[in-house]
Amino acid sequence: MRVHLMAALLFGAVATTGSAFPAPAKSLHCGDTITTDTVLTKNLVCAGTALNLSTTGDHMVTIDLNGHRLKGNGTGTGISVTWNYQAYPQLGSLTVTNGTITGFAAAMIGGSGRDFVLNTLTLTDLRLVANNAWLPPSIRREVLVKNSSIIDSGFGGAYNSSGSLTAQNSLFLRSGINSEDESFNYLYNNTFIEAGFRASAESDVIAINNIFRDCDTALTVNGTWSQAPTRVEDNKFIHCRIGVDLPQMSGPVSVQRNLFSKNTQAGMTFSVLAPHQVDIADNTFAGNAGDGLTGSGEDPNTALPATVVRVTGNLAVRNAGHGINVINVTDGGANRARGNGSSPECLGVVCAKP
Repeated sequence: MRVHLMAALLFGAVATTGSAFPAPAKSLHCGDTITTDTVLTKNLVCAGTALNLSTTGDHMVTIDLNGHRLKGNGTGTGISVTWNYQAYPQLGSLTVTNGTITGFAAAMIGGSGRDFVLNTLTLTDLRLVANNAWLPPSIRREVLVKNSSIIDSGFGGAYNSSGSLTAQNSLFLRSGINSEDESFNYLYNNTFIEAGFRASAESDVIAINNIFRDCDTALTVNGTWSQAPTRVEDNKFIHCRIGVDLPQMSGPVSVQRNLFSKNTQAGMTFSVLAPHQVDIADNTFAGNAGDGLTGSGEDPNTALPATVVRVTGNLAVRNAGHGINVINVTDGGANRARGNGSSPECLGVVCAKP
């Protein structure tokens, strides 16, 4: 990941209060505008927007909440960002750290359009709680969410064509991630509860060592981007409706060493849009209410088999339907099944008893 946290010097707050000199941090009030690094010294309880950031070109600004809280009344934005594109032709960057933003229409940025207002955004050691949305899609290049909790704050994401979004070591509770454009998405060591990730356009996704549970569809990728492999590896998908849904795979994909358990329909579903290498290997499908693994390696547009879909070394036990139910794939061998509800336990590949 190319997003790096910058060790910014914290100079205190600058607020546009009409004075020619920076106001001290203790004088910050609801609705003040910040133009440089800021350390908060007290909680702010606001009707409407708490703080405004006016970006000035390609500068990096850090807002350290310093353990404090921005609290709203259901309207406005916790930290709103505007970009004066006439005065500053380049987008700025923002880091927000160490505090809580709660009770706003949007925790960050403001609005819901796709007009870019920042080049990069870093959120670290934050709690975003009970906001209607946590991040509108207004970041041009890179978003990093690290060591944070996003709770009851709707969907957030980025509309950053060829840019990236990374979530790492964070909790998403009843709050999800939505990738709206051809972008790179990296999910490492997160926990999603009653929440998930969805890509509504061709995207690359690398999801490693995450836990998804008690959700609808945990991970949906509508068209994998062929620019780099999509990797879904070493995750747990537990008690969702569907663990992984890859309805239009059009690039190289690796789904390996995942656990799909007690999902109320299938563990994983897939279909192929173009013949790229797809490996579904060494996964465990256990106790799902439908098939463990189900899908087709046939291109629906040409009706020609995309035999590059290889199913290898998977274990399917005690699923209510078939353990593995696939067509037009290459059997990589070493698949195993027992105790599944539908006979034969595996269709499209040969399964031995474990």
